[in-house]
Amino acid sequence: MPEVLRDRGAIAKFFIHIVQQLETEKFEMRSARFNGAPGLLILVEGVLVSAISIEVREGRIVAIFGHRNPDKLKEFLRGKAQ
Repeated sequence: MPEVLRDRGAIAKFFIHIVQQLETEKFEMRSARFNGAPGLLILVEGVLVSAISIEVREGRIVAIFGHRNPDKLKEFLRGKAQ
């Protein structure tokens, strides 16, 4: 089962780490909507490597979901993710 980050500081460090890794590679971020929520697609050298969706309630982010399974990522590019 994946680790759930709940502390704001831990979440910030997690995303800073991701961005620092991307700085050394040619990457692109695309905004998207999937699973009924706003999201972000991250591509490295044209290949989708992550899809992130954000759950918002009352104007606040309450959950962030990351998807990295290559088989499932294909559906995000087709716009068919559930």
